[in-house]
Amino acid sequence: MTSVQAELSSARLFTEPNTVLSHALDARECGCSIIPLKGGRNQVIGKQPRIAWQTSQTQHASSEQIEKWFKGGSSAYGIVCGQISRLIVIDFDEPDAQAKFIQKFPHLMDTYIVKSGGRGTLHFYFEVDFSVKTSKIRGGDLKAEGSYVVGAGSQIAGGKWEVFNDVPLKRIAREDLDDVMSAFGITRPLILQPSVESIPKTNSLNYFTSIYEAFVQQFQS
Repeated sequence: MTSVQAELSSARLFTEPNTVLSHALDARECGCSIIPLKGGRNQVIGKQPRIAWQTSQTQHASSEQIEKWFKGGSSAYGIVCGQISRLIVIDFDEPDAQAKFIQKFPHLMDTYIVKSGGRGTLHFYFEVDFSVKTSKIRGGDLKAEGSYVVGAGSQIAGGKWEVFNDVPLKRIAREDLDDVMSAFGITRPLILQPSVESIPKTNSLNYFTSIYEAFVQQFQS
């Protein structure tokens, strides 16, 4: 699959189409995993998925399936974060926390940003080539493995999620992510370790040591 960074460089992601379906299809073409949301007039219910979306964390829906989901005029969609989309999103709920992030990490501002249709705060999108744990941070959330964000162009409860900075996603380094998380109350490592299934099988002592370490890291996380 072509990387998200390369796809976004073509300037096709969220380029002001007129419908939620167009937004969702553009995101799909750029390598994002898409799910339909309930939308409607209730802010909380509207952000909920319309489907059981676990498979969307490991498998992309086809363009045909997305078109079928939105044929009835759905007003919102979600973008699944994590390795399926090579994406993490720093989602701020509090303006003060957002201001602190902008002031402390100006070198991370040159990335794709969406303005929430709920609180009006910002969602900072970053490309990653490693697996990251979803976490609550001071003043917001880090959306990563096992979570999703409301996509640009969505409308829920009278609010619209809008593109705030229409540039390609910035690839964030592990060191930068560690610094950001430390500044917002996360001191434990967020990088997820490979599962036992991903460890190459061999009869060597290193193999069994790797299994042991994988289990220890999973229970400590």
